[in-house]
Amino acid sequence: MKTFQLLRQLWQLGILVKIHGSKDARFIQDQANDILNFHHKSLDDKFYQPIKHYTSGLRITGSWFATLRGYPLSKKEIMAGRYLAAMTPLFDALFDDEGLGEENIRFAISSENPENENIILLHAFRDNLYDNVKNKGPIEHFLEKIIQSQVDSLRQKEPVISLDEIRQITNDKGGFALLGCRSILDHPLDEKEQEAVYQLGALVQLCNDVFDVWEDTRKGIKTLADGNPNLAPLRSEYLHLINSVLRFFESLNYKKPNLHKFFMQMMLIIGRGLVCIDFLEKSQAENNGVFDPRNMQREQLICDMEKPGNFLKSLKYSLNYQDFFIN
Repeated sequence: MKTFQLLRQLWQLGILVKIHGSKDARFIQDQANDILNFHHKSLDDKFYQPIKHYTSGLRITGSWFATLRGYPLSKKEIMAGRYLAAMTPLFDALFDDEGLGEENIRFAISSENPENENIILLHAFRDNLYDNVKNKGPIEHFLEKIIQSQVDSLRQKEPVISLDEIRQITNDKGGFALLGCRSILDHPLDEKEQEAVYQLGALVQLCNDVFDVWEDTRKGIKTLADGNPNLAPLRSEYLHLINSVLRFFESLNYKKPNLHKFFMQMMLIIGRGLVCIDFLEKSQAENNGVFDPRNMQREQLICDMEKPGNFLKSLKYSLNYQDFFIN
């Protein structure tokens, strides 16, 4: 029965990604073209390439929180999610591609008459986002936190940075990003749920870092995924975060059936990270027991989740937490 429920949630996840995520991406592309055509400008393909990834991600997180409260997203909440997703690659362009310092980044974002295509779109999507939220105070607050966490993350390229500092940056980057996703929904967000969402965001960010270890290493970005020549502490931290997140949400005032569906949806994403850690541990064993991504090959660091074996392993990991799924 639990396996059937999990597969049903997986099917619904596929619809969110394949159908709705693609539809949202096309909508944003059309909006971006219209906005830039008005300003007699165009945008590099770097914006359009990842947009489906971000729109799909907002559909997934929106589904998580809608499942918790027990009713689907409204049209305005869906629209807000589209615009928030569209802002993410624009922030990435500012922080990663243009290499601006904090002062220049904040000046560009606050500019009233921007010339930069990214800033023009960022302002337009931000205004459209505010038009579709019930209360713009929380999203304004968390957007500021997101910007600051992005600024802080620039330190991950410094030659010397402690694991504790990397951990704090990782937690803030993921935690505030997910709180931004949650804050665009209409139902109230209390302090207890804020802490739960923050912890889940930290876990999602760690999951992303595990999959991105090859790319981050090439860019000189230090993460928890490559901070130790032995991956055992990473696995331990990942498992600890999973259990912490589950306990945080279990204590919230949501109906048990909603929580159980939410846990299944969450683990379908988070379980993939455990499969990737398995893969990296195998690569470590093949590298004389030392995990050193700067001196390892691409095929040793990129875990292909399209492989049937890895896909089935992720389902198995999800089912390992079946006690949380029982109604």
